[in-house]
Amino acid sequence: MNWDAISAIGEIIGAAAVVISLLFLAVQIRDQNKEARLLAMHNMSRELRDATRTFANEDITDIFVRATSLTTTLQKQNRSGGPS
Repeated sequence: MNWDAISAIGEIIGAAAVVISLLFLAVQIRDQNKEARLLAMHNMSRELRDATRTFANEDITDIFVRATSLTTTLQKQNRSGGPS
């Protein structure tokens, strides 16, 4: 075997190593994206749970409903120019 053949074999092995490393990186990026999506969904679920937990307390819910009702009444009065 001459040096040209050995050089060609080395280049083929090097090219194969580059392709294998690119495939490995593609798999890692795909897995990282999947993990990031799952983490985002988990965080949104936790935020929703925390937000709805507030309304599990009847007193807080009552205050919220009354405040919303009061805001609506005030907006109507504001549009009509005074209490109706």
